[in-house]
Amino acid sequence: MAGNIRYVTIVVQIPGDPVAARAAVNGLWDRGEVVGLYAGDAITEIELLEQHVSRTRLQEIREEAKLAPASKDVKPLHPDDFAVNAFAAAMRSRLAQKRAEGRGGWDETSPGMQQRVSDLLRAAVAKGNPVDAGNYAMFLHQRGERILPPCGDPHGEG
Repeated sequence: MAGNIRYVTIVVQIPGDPVAARAAVNGLWDRGEVVGLYAGDAITEIELLEQHVSRTRLQEIREEAKLAPASKDVKPLHPDDFAVNAFAAAMRSRLAQKRAEGRGGWDETSPGMQQRVSDLLRAAVAKGNPVDAGNYAMFLHQRGERILPPCGDPHGEG
C-alpha cells in the first residue's frame, strides 16, 4: 500500500437483475476511484470484475483482502442512514450542477440572504423538488438560521 493511499470497503446494495447489477457496477466504476470489488461470492465477483480488472489484479485484490484485518464491529447500515447518505449524494450532485451553471452565494452575509434562501426553499417545495428543498434547508441550517415566513406574512415568527 502506498504512503498516502488508504483502502476502504464500502457495502453497496445492487439490484438482483444481472443487467441492472452490471449497470450499477459500471456506474461505480466510472468514478475512476474503485480499485477492487467484492460481490459476496467468487463467481459473482469474477463476473462483475472481469471486464474491469485483469486476472492478475483480481488475484492481488483477493490476497490483499486476506491480509486486511477483519472488523468485528461492523453493523449493517440502518435504512435511515442509508437514505440520508443517498439523499446527500443527490444534493451534492445537484449543487455541483448548479455551481457549474454559475450559481452560489448562499454563504454570503448580504442583507436579506436569510429571507432569499427561505423564499427559494418555499419555491422548491411548491415545485415538488425535494433535492432543491433539501439544499435550501441545508443552507439555512449551516448559516444557523430559521426559515423565515414570506414577506408581509402577519402570522410569521421570523
